[in-house]
Amino acid sequence: SRKDCIDAIKATEDFLKKAKKSSFKATGEIKEKIYLGV
Repeated sequence: SRKDCIDAIKATEDFLKKAKKSSFKATGEIKEKIYLGV
């Protein structure tokens, strides 16, 4: 049904937002390690 499609799209968007945040955080930590020479 249409509602199921909308729910699936919302769930996918939420997942992508979370994935983007976590990969952004990981990238920041890697850059910090390189910068600090750890």
